[in-house]
Amino acid sequence: MHRDRGIALVIDDEGAERDRLCRWFAGQGCDVRTRRYRDRRIEEAPLLVVVRLTGLTDPARDEALRFARRCSIGARLCAVVAAGDARGMRRAFLGGAVDCLEEPITEAGLEDAFKPHLQAPAVNVAQRADPGAGSPEALLSRVERLRQRADALGRTFCLALLARPRRQRRALADALLDERFERAFSTAVSEALADHDAAAPYTFDQFVLGLADCDESQAAARVDGVRDRVQALADVERGAVGEWHASAGVAEYRPGSQESIRDLIDRATDALNLARRRPHASTVTWAQWRRSATTRRALEQIESEDVTLWATRVRQHLSHTRDEVTRALVAAVEAKDPYTNLHSEKVAEYADRIAARLGLSPRQSAVLRNAAVLHDVGKLGVPDAILCKPGPLTDEEFQTIKRHPRIGVDILRHISHLTAELPLILHHHERFDGSGYPDGLAGDAIPFGARILAVADALDAMLSRRSYKEPFKIDRAMDELVQQKGRQFDPVVVDHTIECLTAGGC
Repeated sequence: MHRDRGIALVIDDEGAERDRLCRWFAGQGCDVRTRRYRDRRIEEAPLLVVVRLTGLTDPARDEALRFARRCSIGARLCAVVAAGDARGMRRAFLGGAVDCLEEPITEAGLEDAFKPHLQAPAVNVAQRADPGAGSPEALLSRVERLRQRADALGRTFCLALLARPRRQRRALADALLDERFERAFSTAVSEALADHDAAAPYTFDQFVLGLADCDESQAAARVDGVRDRVQALADVERGAVGEWHASAGVAEYRPGSQESIRDLIDRATDALNLARRRPHASTVTWAQWRRSATTRRALEQIESEDVTLWATRVRQHLSHTRDEVTRALVAAVEAKDPYTNLHSEKVAEYADRIAARLGLSPRQSAVLRNAAVLHDVGKLGVPDAILCKPGPLTDEEFQTIKRHPRIGVDILRHISHLTAELPLILHHHERFDGSGYPDGLAGDAIPFGARILAVADALDAMLSRRSYKEPFKIDRAMDELVQQKGRQFDPVVVDHTIECLTAGGC
């Protein structure tokens, strides 16, 4: 068994289909590598890349294809979709795949799709045109230098992808191995390249040209010259090669845009896909791709999906940021007052369970939990000598302690996403009979979330050990709650809390 047939990269989460693909490639002598969908490490220099799109949403498919395409420089990219999934197949081809398999994957299907490309390795065409630029790493390095040069000199450069139409790709698998075709292509590219240009394979039937000091229209003219020259040279060897019919896509880099090389390749791929859909081989620039009627409709859909994906990522990022801010504030309070160690988290847990018993909505429960975690943040503004005093507080000191809800709101009002939590934090020490603080609210005038928070706060205080007391037994804590119904606590909240405690759910 040959073991020098290159890397086969399979992009999929764990499952039977991924295992089947890996076993087949291993049996063909490939070095098999795998990536999960969320793993964004680039695999260097694979021979074949297979991305499984079954079960993914359209935005997730597009992201998986973008990642697969960035792994497939110099490789053949194939997608796998569910049987009859015409929409998935279309997205796969638009996303840069050169072949697409339908599940269930069969041995015959794998052999048909991959066996021709696992024979003796093809000669690197672009190395003849530009020795040393044949590897993906060398290509990216040279094009990156073009980008840096463009920024330094204030000049544009363009990246072009040349390819045959997909309907001819099986014939191309043999033609790429043909010495005469390679000679025709290498000669044409050599004649077209200027001093600062670059060329290398991209996929098994595509080649990249990096063209310095030209805009899209100038690059398109140069690429047309390459296409014509290749065809003219191929005509000499018509018996072996036939008509080449090269399509091409061109994307322009403008100095200072900070666009990555891989993004530039993505745009050139968009233009190439449009060129391939035309009845005759042609060169399409990315600007033409944006202006085309068909592309405008597709772009609207793509942009809509990208916005959705972007919005999801932003929401996730903001959620993580909110959590980090909350944890930082709570940690600051706990560092200041040992009494509050884990108190906020436990109050949040009790509040969560009482809210579930009361049937609050997910949004109301989330606001309540945030408020519970942050309800004592105002203690940051209370002097340590008072906050950590081991003995009884004087009346003046107690008045200082009573300011902590308002101090907490003053701290948190600068965080825009906590607007809904502020009333709960401000009023969690109000009493149902109106004798609480800071505003002496009573009954339904107290926000309902604050009434729940008051019970959860008291419950944790009773059930926790303090320097001056042992934790209450659960029966005693329930008796205290019942005694304070209608006085300190909302009777409805107390009744549901008792039910929760009795059932063992709190």
